[in-house]
Amino acid sequence: MRKTKSSRQHTTNQFSGQQIAGLFLLFLLVISTAFGLVYVKHVARDYYYQIQLQQRLMHTLRVEHNQLLLEESTWGAPARIQAMAQLHFGMRMPSTDNLVMVVV
Repeated sequence: MRKTKSSRQHTTNQFSGQQIAGLFLLFLLVISTAFGLVYVKHVARDYYYQIQLQQRLMHTLRVEHNQLLLEESTWGAPARIQAMAQLHFGMRMPSTDNLVMVVV
């Protein structure tokens, strides 16, 4: 049996209202997911930048702390304290005759 032009059924792709709503919802989900991904990547990069800044600050503070420890040990050296006491206050080491031993 041969089909003629008039006997062929002409089908068109028509979507129902539910299918259109589903496609629209799917489209919105894909778009919102894409925007969410962009936002999350932006936040992650911002946090990574903040971590880098804090690590640089930590390194700077560590260097400064080490310098201050070195300076403290220099200023607090017994030889320096003795020299400053002799220079500014005229203090001197007592002679052995002036030493008193206290027994506890």
